[in-house]
Amino acid sequence: MNTMARLAAAAIMVAAGIGLAGVGTATSAHADDPPWPFVGYHWCPGQPFNPAWGPQWDPTTCHDAHHRDMDGTIHNGDYFGPSPFQTWPEIPNTRP
Repeated sequence: MNTMARLAAAAIMVAAGIGLAGVGTATSAHADDPPWPFVGYHWCPGQPFNPAWGPQWDPTTCHDAHHRDMDGTIHNGDYFGPSPFQTWPEIPNTRP
């Protein structure tokens, strides 16, 4: 067997070994939920503001975390449903 064939066979064996080692160590990736106050975050003037949340750049209006993607003013993929981590009291319907 000539030298080139041996080098090619060795390279294939090394690549296959590295590939199989990578498959053996791979796990399923998952993202942890962000800590409170960033999940379902909603702040309005008059509520306490934690400086750990970052700078309070506009204290005159309400802020929320509904739009956190990078698509600018395109909001068709944004989620405006209830947060699964905060429960709000239901207001009973008192109409006759």
